[in-house]
Amino acid sequence: MNSDLKKDLRKEMKRTLAEFHASFSEKEKRSLDENLCEKITALSEYKNARIILAYIPDKTEADCTPVILDALQKGKQVAVPKVDASSLETGENRMDFYFLDWKDCRVKPDNDKIASTDNDTTNDADNDTPN
Repeated sequence: MNSDLKKDLRKEMKRTLAEFHASFSEKEKRSLDENLCEKITALSEYKNARIILAYIPDKTEADCTPVILDALQKGKQVAVPKVDASSLETGENRMDFYFLDWKDCRVKPDNDKIASTDNDTTNDADNDTPN
């Protein structure tokens, strides 16, 4: 598939998703997100996992932040993707995964979303979990 067609399809998909998400109220979105997170954390696969792959949500994605925070609190390792911006210019769309570390996560008090991380390349297994 040529890169221009791929870019156009991606742009159209983002526009369609934005319209779809705009059709829900904030309360409806929050309820759907909470329901999804509860279902994920209830799965035996989640409960038995040592490593969780997740994403830091943007405004058009389901907010899985509660799953991330739950996993970190339980001492699980959480890896999130980060797109290599330089690869976008070449059309490669390379994505690397980075482990989050509990001590690097700051949470916004108003909605429990992860605000930022100080070091997104933390990848050791000796994470400090909260007491």
